[in-house]
Amino acid sequence: MAVSQFCNRKIVTISKESDALQAAKLMRRHRTSILVVIDTQSPNSKKIPVGLLEEGTLSREVLAKSLDPQTQKVAALMNPLPISINEQTAIWEAIEAMRERNLRRLPVMDADDNLIGLLAADDIIDLLLAGLSDILALTREARLPARQRRGPKRTAGSKKTRPTKPQESPGVDDPTPGSEQMEEPQDDQEPGDT
Repeated sequence: MAVSQFCNRKIVTISKESDALQAAKLMRRHRTSILVVIDTQSPNSKKIPVGLLEEGTLSREVLAKSLDPQTQKVAALMNPLPISINEQTAIWEAIEAMRERNLRRLPVMDADDNLIGLLAADDIIDLLLAGLSDILALTREARLPARQRRGPKRTAGSKKTRPTKPQESPGVDDPTPGSEQMEEPQDDQEPGDT
């Protein structure tokens, strides 16, 4: 399975020369908590990812320190990206690369080195959970006896019935717990009169 099947292609980019206020406005406008920082000075005007800027970083490094967001450059706030991966990379290789470098996200590039998406640890967890859920369903199905898997065979017009146990009727002197016993009408009363 290639990374291209699982990466998020709805990414928002920002130039490393931008300031923190521009980054915050971009996050708000696109309702995202992460921006891919690109180098706009790269040759051929390609979007070369150089880092990630997260909403939490803006809060901790700018707001919590009461700094002017217009003077804080994205390049100084971003988390640098040591690597990116090709869209044809196997998902297991991407997991290994993320684990080795302690990364939660990796930019995904196409064959021409254009940024096409972002692979996050959360995407991988979703993939693994879906796979485990499928395996669990198959395992449960395999454990059931054949007649339970397919349901009982019925012929046309037959009804599903349950065998019933004969019940003993309680005697007058032996009422079933929780049941009420109806009083016999008196000689001078009509049934239904109390």
